[in-house]
Amino acid sequence: GFVRRENGALRLDAQPFKFVGVNTRELLHYGNHAVTQFCEEEQIGQQLDAARATFERGDGPAAIAALNELKRTAPNTEGLDDTLYRVHVGYAQQLLAQDFLDESDAHLTEALKVRPDGPEALSARERVTLARLWRTMESAWGTNDDAAIAALEEIFAKDPTYRDANVKLYALLVSTADRALAAGDREHGIRDLLRR
Repeated sequence: GFVRRENGALRLDAQPFKFVGVNTRELLHYGNHAVTQFCEEEQIGQQLDAARATFERGDGPAAIAALNELKRTAPNTEGLDDTLYRVHVGYAQQLLAQDFLDESDAHLTEALKVRPDGPEALSARERVTLARLWRTMESAWGTNDDAAIAALEEIFAKDPTYRDANVKLYALLVSTADRALAAGDREHGIRDLLRR
């Protein structure tokens, strides 16, 4: 029978077919250009599959490097953009979980270059923003109440359920109000109490 491509996969007599190689010099009577193109397409498909497998094994940087090389040499490869987008988002999420916020954001930027309205990338970028605000709050806690409150209020406006932002915001507002009232500063004390 003949090898045919069906839904992006190679099949021989309706069974999956794995391309191993071919000596195109022996197939000139079939049309060397067509055979060569077929070989190149199959090799590119194998490279794409290998990049996916590399990412699944946990090596995001190597997978991205392989995908970028494919983008340079064969930019119109079917499934390449989708894979590049998903790998960038997946690796960004891994980096976010490890608190590497700048690196995570950089990969989300790359993902959004491929798919500007990608919901996964946009959602992950929002989580990076929340993590940055949380970091700002933690560094300001106990030294700059206004900065900590501002960060918590922004977190609360974006996602009231993020970590325990509501609890920390309440505690900080009560604390600053108590200190202001104890110091005789009724204006700021009452302001902070009303913000609770």
